[in-house]
Amino acid sequence: MLAKIEARGAFTIAQKCRLWLRQLFRFAMVKFPGLECNPASDLDAVALPRMPVAHNPFLRVEELPLLLQGSRGYRGHQQIRLGLRLLLLAGVRTGELRFATPDQFDLE
Repeated sequence: MLAKIEARGAFTIAQKCRLWLRQLFRFAMVKFPGLECNPASDLDAVALPRMPVAHNPFLRVEELPLLLQGSRGYRGHQQIRLGLRLLLLAGVRTGELRFATPDQFDLE
């Protein structure tokens, strides 16, 4: 099962499954006294190495004018354009802005 998950390239899911299996057998060792060892304890030894993570690039100061010019020509939802400008002004993470509530803004 783990090999099929890794073959799909879903290394994080495979890692979670190994953890779940370790926890499941650890629970079974407590509940069933005849179980002497955890068969999932060494699954990490045969796991494929995870692919290196490619983080999202950050915006450099010299790229900012081009981004703002491009946002002016954006023909999609106005909320997207305004949200991008607010994101640049506030300097917060995207999730903090997307899940902000109205009481978190001081418009005065």
